[in-house]
Order: sequence, then structure tokens, then C-alpha cells
Amino acid sequence: MNWTRLSCVLSIGCFTALLFTSVMMNQSWMRGDMTITGGILTGMLVLAFLLWTAIFADIAWYKPAESHTWFSLFMTYIMVKLTFMFGKRQLAKFNRECQDIVGTQEKLLKTILKGKFGTVYAHDHNFADIKSREDFTKIHPLTTYTHYEKYFERAIHGEKNVTTTKKIDWALLTSGTTGKNKKFPVNMMEYSRSNNQMNMMYQYVFASELPKLKRLIRHSFVIVPPEVQAAESGLPMGSVGAAATSYKSVMKCMVTPIEVFEIHTEAEALYIHLLFALREKTIEMISVLFPMTARTFFQILEEQWEQLCEDIRLGRINPELQISLEIRQKISKYLTPLPSRAAELGAIFQHGFRDIVPRVWPKCAYVYMASTGVFKPCAGTVKELYLGGVLDAYPVYGCTESVLGVNIWPDNTTRYAFACGCVFFEFIPQDQFEKQCPQTLFLDQIQVGGVYEVVLTNVTGLYRYRLGDVIRVVGFHHQNPVMEVQYRLGMLLNVCFEKTPENVFCDAVEKAVKQLEDVRLVDYTTSENVFCDAVEKAVKQLEDVRLVDYTTSENVHVEKIWGETTKKKYYFLFLEVETSDGGNVQLTDDQKCMFDKSLCDNYEIYNNLRLQDSIQAMVVYQVKRGTFQQLKHTMLSANPQSTYFQFKLPRVLRKDAFLAFLLDQNY
Repeated sequence: MNWTRLSCVLSIGCFTALLFTSVMMNQSWMRGDMTITGGILTGMLVLAFLLWTAIFADIAWYKPAESHTWFSLFMTYIMVKLTFMFGKRQLAKFNRECQDIVGTQEKLLKTILKGKFGTVYAHDHNFADIKSREDFTKIHPLTTYTHYEKYFERAIHGEKNVTTTKKIDWALLTSGTTGKNKKFPVNMMEYSRSNNQMNMMYQYVFASELPKLKRLIRHSFVIVPPEVQAAESGLPMGSVGAAATSYKSVMKCMVTPIEVFEIHTEAEALYIHLLFALREKTIEMISVLFPMTARTFFQILEEQWEQLCEDIRLGRINPELQISLEIRQKISKYLTPLPSRAAELGAIFQHGFRDIVPRVWPKCAYVYMASTGVFKPCAGTVKELYLGGVLDAYPVYGCTESVLGVNIWPDNTTRYAFACGCVFFEFIPQDQFEKQCPQTLFLDQIQVGGVYEVVLTNVTGLYRYRLGDVIRVVGFHHQNPVMEVQYRLGMLLNVCFEKTPENVFCDAVEKAVKQLEDVRLVDYTTSENVFCDAVEKAVKQLEDVRLVDYTTSENVHVEKIWGETTKKKYYFLFLEVETSDGGNVQLTDDQKCMFDKSLCDNYEIYNNLRLQDSIQAMVVYQVKRGTFQQLKHTMLSANPQSTYFQFKLPRVLRKDAFLAFLLDQNY
């Protein structure tokens, strides 16, 4: 339906009715036969016509997508207006908070602690004795997840007032990619408040800066949520993504029907997401959250574009797609034949899939996708192959535990200002990482150039919690530090006390790959992890080669599988590469040596240990194409509670079963 034209017609109709009602009311008034009650009712009718005239005129100005339903049109319109109204207000509030960091943080800490009085946890940890942030750091210890487990289990099993006085209505699960899932019992309204504030603020900033966002056109929310589980108490448990899909009124505004979120297998869910996204030409934002999802999303498009075009032409779902009959029937009601769109897409796909996003969705303003830290290599490949200059952004930096920062600079999407009004922050300096009782700094005490581990206290029941995320301060927004994500603690390669960081290794690999002619890195892993920078640098030395991903390990873990023991110390880099057009390529021994050299160039400590022969040259183990996709499924199947949506490939891998799998995939 042409909503712009219809809105214009309705606006004119309401305006005509307004004039007619006004004339009739005036004539009745002049004749003196209008009662007070009649006058009030007629006046209200005039105001109603005036309001609807303004609304329909405003909707027409926004040029809504033709695929909207009445419900999605008005819900989207309301959300846009609320975003501009409250987003602008939230940005002003955030700027005020950033101008007085000490006051903002002290006030927030007092609010958090006061709100927990009456809980078992507050009683056990003497919250009543805490009068200042200095008292807090003296009385309450630094914590990790194990500190909370007994409290969280009690809350999940239905005991009240354990961690909060509010009703616990959800247990958030972490990904569990490399081990047991963490469970965080929360009140979703309390948990979502800070996320909503940051979301409205960034949406206002981005809409102000990106003209394509000033329209009532559609979004594609690409997610494969796991099935919601239930604790013995009946409490629902699931990922943040599963919780998000429970907001049905918001989900109904997306291109994909809400019933698609009932599909919990990756290949089938992404196929349906693609089917509905391709039908809609006027998409302004594609949200994939994680680049691994984006890569699979576009790979399915490359491999099954003909079937997708056929389904669009006929208005159906591929009969061979493995989904239940019930879900198929629910989804099929939204499909109608679109032969002209199918023909248009077929012509586009005949010219290949490079830079496909702006060719298929010319009004797309940005792709919502993480691209820092562990996600950097995969995000780089997605951007290079598919985005065609469309902005990629992940404006709210956070994790299952908490929101942490917000990006308000669309021209630099890797920086974040701390969410200083939502989370009380402390930081452990880099030289204190290994100490048993490290000293912490407050948000107003950290410096540009400093590298720190984030410690957080939030409203959902975490206090002085060591998150494990390492950040670097790169500037200030007023008094509020601005940071870039570096890596996670534990993702360090270490065979000789060198502690090679993830971001350093990643850059080295990428720089080495760029020196390889006509080769693209698909994925990599290591056993021990400081590789990111080194990987990137090595990749850059490989001409026409792109880094997709990798992982690493120390030799001791690999030799254990082989049944060997040596006194040598070195890294294992598991690497998957391909040519820029997706073909097979075999790295030569000289090309493999580039990765060790790149890491030496990138990390002085490693270089010195290599010169002293304390560490031997890393072994580069090239695996078959598709290995890392198989590894993903292997790791997910090892933990039934882990999810496709939250999967993150560990950059340092030490589990025997997963290393053995990689060793069997030698190219």
C-alpha cells in the first residue's frame, strides 16, 4: 500500500472535515442554538480532526514503506517520535552527567546500594556501613561470577529479596561457548532501563547525522534465538536475544514476522530472515549483532539465491526447508507472489555478491554489527565483501551482565563513552592484572593511553564485578573517558611469561595475510592468544587476501593430543584462508613464516624471546575450507544451552576435543 499517498489523502480529508465542522459550529453559535455540552463536544471533535490532520501530514512527510501494516506503521511512527523526544532529552542528560563524573558516579553508587537495602545480599555485605565510594572499595571485595552463584541459585529457585527487592522475572544466560553458562536472575524492567536509555540516545544521534534514517521504513532484525528454558521454579531462562524477542509489539514492526523467531536452527532461521528481507527493498537498517551471523547470512544468500528468488516469485517458502508444518503455515500467510521483485533481484545477483547490501537495499543506512575485539577479523571480511560502503556500527557496547558504553559519533564507530549514569565503574591497571588483590581506579582517575580491566557495579546485583574486558582509553567526552575495546583476559597466549594479547595477535595475522597474493583469511584460532594485531599485519602482506578468522593455542596442549612432550615452547596458529573470489589456496612455507615475523614486528616482548630462542617460531596449521563453521557447530553441540546467536569463536583454544578436531582438518 502506498502509505505516503494514503496519508496525504487522509490528511486532506481530516482537514476538510475540520473546516466543515468549524463552519457548522460557527453557524450554530451564531443562531444561538448550541448548548454548552454540544459546544464542548464539537470543540473536541475539531481538535481531534486537527490532531489527525497533523499526524497524517507528518506520516506522509516521513515517506513510509509500502509494506507496513496499519499496526506496524503507527507503532514505528510512535517509536520514531519517542526516539526524537526522549533521545534528545537523554543526550542532554548524558552530557550533563559527563560534565561532572565524580558527582554522577557517587550519586549513582548511593542509589544502587540504597535500592538493595532489605536484600539478603546487602545484609551479608554490610551495605548500611557504606557511606562513600572509598568505603565501598574497602568493605566490599572484588568479585567474579563464583561469588554470586549461591545467591543467584536461591533467586532463580524462587526465594524473594535475595539480590533485589523487585520481582525476578527472567534469568539471563551467557553464551557458554567455552564452558558452563552463567545465569543472572534479573527484573527485566530494571535490567532494560539503562539499555533503553542508551538505545534512544544513540538512535537520536544517528538519525540526526544519517539522512536515510529519517524515514518510516523497515528494519530487519536478524536473530536466531534459542528456545526459552525454564528453571524448576518456572522462571524463564534465555539469552538477551531471547528476552528481546518477547517484546512482541516492537518485533511486529520488523520486516520479519514475529513467528520466525520460533525457529531455533540457524540455517533455516537465516533463510527465512533473508526471504523477508529480500522482499522488502526499502530497509534502512539490518541488525545482525555479531559478524559471524552476518557472514553466514550472506553466505546463505550466495549459495541459495536462485531458490530465494523462486520463493519470492511464487510467494512461498522452499518446500524442502526443514521447519515444522505449524510454523510454515503461520509464516506463509505473510507471503504473496512478487514476480517483479524476484526478477529485479535475479538481475542483481547475476553480477555477483560483492557490495551486495547497497545494491539490494539502496536505502540501507547502516548495519548493526559488532566489529571490535574478538569480532574484528570476521567483521572486516563482512565489510569488505558485502557492505559496499554502508556504515557498520555497534552503538551500544555491552554484554549479558550490563550495558557499558555508548557511541555517539557515527563517523567513528569503534569508540565508546562510558555509561556513567547507569553503571558505577572501577578499573584495574594493566600492571595489576595478575595481582591477587589489585588496586582499582575510579572513572575520573584513568588516563588517556591507559589499558585497564573493567570492574562494574550495577542495579541488577553485581558489585565490584571483574568483567574480564580490557579497554584502552583514547580520549574524553567532557570529563567522561572514551575507550576502545581491546581483548578479554584469559585470551592471552603464554608459554614463557610473555602474555601475548588477543588484539596484538589479531593485527599481526591480518597484516601477514595482506602480504599473500590473492588470499583471504576465512578464520583462525590459536592455542594461547595475543595474536589479533599480529594476524592482521601478516594478512596485510598477502596481496588480495582477506582475513576471515583464526584461533590459537600453545604447543603444550597440542603435544598432549599427539602424545608427545618436548621442552620447546611455541604457538600454534590454526588458520583458514581462501582466495578473494572464494577459491582454494595452499600457503607455502615462506608464506606461513610471515605470521611469526608479523607477530615479532607487532609485539616487542615476543620478538625478544624469539631472539633469545626462549620461544620457537609459531607453527601455522592451515585447515580445510569450512572447518571453522564445523567447529562452531561442534562447540555448540557440546553445550546444549549455548546458542548460535551468542557464539563467539575463542581466539585461544585449549580444550582437547576442539584442538583434536582442528588437527584432523589439515589442508
